[in-house]
Amino acid sequence: MEIRLYINNFKVDLYSNQKFGYKKQVNSLKDLASRQTNYSLGFKVPKTAHNILGFEGLGMNITGSELPYKKVPARLFVGNICMILKGWAQFMKTFPDYLDITIYDGNIDFFKTLDNIEFDEIPLPELSHKKDLSTIVSNWNNSSDPYTYLAADYNGRTHFIDAGTNYLNIDYLIPSVNISFLWQRIFETFGFEYSGDVFQEPEFLDTFLTFPKGIVAGEVSQSALSVQWGSQKVFYNTRYPQWLFSRTFSYDDQVNEGQIIDNPAGNNMKAFQITETGLYKITVTGTVENKSKRGVEVYLRLGKNLDGQRESDIDTSTLQDKKSIIKDIPEGVGEVAINYDETLEVSAGETFTIIYYTGSRVKSDNTKFDLDWNISQVNKESVDQVKFFKGLSPKDFFREIMWRFGLTPFSSKNENKLEFLTWEQRINGPTEDWSDRFISKVSEEYVYDAYAKENYYRFKYSNEGDDFNDGVIRIDNENLKDNATLLKSKTYSVEQRPVNYSIGGSQYLVPKMELWEKDIKDNSGTIELEYKARDSRFYFIRELEINGIAKVGSQQLNKKGTANKVRTARNWNYSNQEIINNRYKEVGNIFNKTKIITIELLMSAIEFDQFDLKPTVFIKQLGAEFLVDSITKKDLNSKITQAELIKINR
Repeated sequence: MEIRLYINNFKVDLYSNQKFGYKKQVNSLKDLASRQTNYSLGFKVPKTAHNILGFEGLGMNITGSELPYKKVPARLFVGNICMILKGWAQFMKTFPDYLDITIYDGNIDFFKTLDNIEFDEIPLPELSHKKDLSTIVSNWNNSSDPYTYLAADYNGRTHFIDAGTNYLNIDYLIPSVNISFLWQRIFETFGFEYSGDVFQEPEFLDTFLTFPKGIVAGEVSQSALSVQWGSQKVFYNTRYPQWLFSRTFSYDDQVNEGQIIDNPAGNNMKAFQITETGLYKITVTGTVENKSKRGVEVYLRLGKNLDGQRESDIDTSTLQDKKSIIKDIPEGVGEVAINYDETLEVSAGETFTIIYYTGSRVKSDNTKFDLDWNISQVNKESVDQVKFFKGLSPKDFFREIMWRFGLTPFSSKNENKLEFLTWEQRINGPTEDWSDRFISKVSEEYVYDAYAKENYYRFKYSNEGDDFNDGVIRIDNENLKDNATLLKSKTYSVEQRPVNYSIGGSQYLVPKMELWEKDIKDNSGTIELEYKARDSRFYFIRELEINGIAKVGSQQLNKKGTANKVRTARNWNYSNQEIINNRYKEVGNIFNKTKIITIELLMSAIEFDQFDLKPTVFIKQLGAEFLVDSITKKDLNSKITQAELIKINR
């Protein structure tokens, strides 16, 4: 039958009676880490004037053809059979009289589409959001969201207590994206469709990929106001509340946003005015030593919207709420540390100042103080799709899913479609009888070169040297090397043991993931924990919904509320050994007592074209059932075909 080759929609001149070879293959057991594709055996094309013109002068000294560096479409016909419809021609070499070309097709089209693609090139607007309490509670109630905040221990501050109530702290929760959503969006973006039973399995539908780093809603921007009162005393009669923020006292101030205004009731008194509505973190730190004598207590308060009032007009009973109380300082206890820290919702135009007063009038007040006052606007953390995938490409993600679920892709020749089968489906699926096609056995092998006695599927870990969640496939063959790393995931293992986690007053076991690093600091004798975000750490975790009322809040944003549903990270066996046991069990049976048999058989061009490598085959003469690793024709016009078979051990 006539062979016709089209490259870049250009019909190529071929040698008379030229032979074309072609090899069909998919996911070879010889190397589980790779995904193979079909390709033509290398062939020669004569340097006719017609071909030189069609190939833009490739190989000629005076031209600079770009074809060797591009994805060049190719089609190959054998008679009326379109053997390759969506091929990819690669120009390998040129010689004085001919060019050496190879054509790839099958899975190559999809794999090459993902080359050098980053996630910021894939539209994922559904992932962008503001991290705050209302967003997270709403997200827990909406299972259709493509992302969620799975409650777990990410090595941050998991809970906080306010007024005796324990709150689940959202500040250190990490968003995760549903892998089903992400998988589908990748295919949609590049115009491909996919199918396979695995995509309806609960494990696929409720598995999520974490955001790669810790994020805190409530981190402050540049300080709007900074005021420092150096060490000084209150010398005068404290009959009325005093404005520390006044010309009576010495201080240094720095204003970056907002403005300092005079109190119209008395220009000695100052206030700081907010000019932009938002959340503001207000801190007062330092020391106060009460020396008023006679057992009189002194009080430090945050005054809000007091401008327009004289000192004598201030009603101190209005300064007794939690947000106003900076410190009550008894007499005779020495220096008292001041550590006021509150986050408040503030409207533009509102004002703040620092108020000092005593429990009763004293003639001579020698109270000492040394204070710093800071006001900073609080940012609600914005989470966008670019941040979601720093350090992971779509191709990386595709490979991770293929390995985790033990998938083999089978491409459609005519359409942009991929069908995925698990190893169990391949090995226990339909079988064809090739007994009548069998000619002879060419060779028999017993060893896979890429494997060892122990073959590891490895995670990354927080601690160097850990391997507790790695998996291993063992092969009983004394002639193999001792061990090999078969696959190395770009994702991290959860910590070795789950931890207790309080939700709605009940304890649940959840996985621990170290997306925060705890830094212990000694602050003037007080031990404090500072949390630093770790970066580029991805985890695969599964979801569990817990129904019931739970107290939740943001300590940073000073928000508290309730949720009637919490979506948590499921306590699960996340080990690679579990993946191997569930997804590669049949493969492990094949690896022991390995037999790789190469045979010759009879297969017409149309039979060769229609065979898609999905079925297993039975050959009576060999007395066994086999996976077809590859089939090859050295001459597409000959019925002689070579197949590489892997014996199935049940």
